[in-house]
Amino acid sequence: MHKATAETVALGEHDTPSSYHEADLDHWSRRPKKTESQPIFALARAFRPYWERNAMRPFNAGRYDPATKQNKATAVDAIHLIGQKLDPDMTRARVVTVMRVI
Repeated sequence: MHKATAETVALGEHDTPSSYHEADLDHWSRRPKKTESQPIFALARAFRPYWERNAMRPFNAGRYDPATKQNKATAVDAIHLIGQKLDPDMTRARVVTVMRVI
């Protein structure tokens, strides 16, 4: 915060207030966009070390079972159960999508 304050106050010879505004807008447009799955990503990343240390099964999305039309993975079930306590509308499919990325 100190650095940002110094940058906005100390205008150089060729700098104008509008150039700082444009730089801020450029920085804002390049930031990572938030998605609905970010809280699930955070939960899965936080839970992963505990899972890998204590579980016998791998920490992944598992294989797809056509009979149940779901991925079979205990890790997905565990994260889904924890996530539903925080957000009752969380779907298992969103957890599977996050687990595929991780």
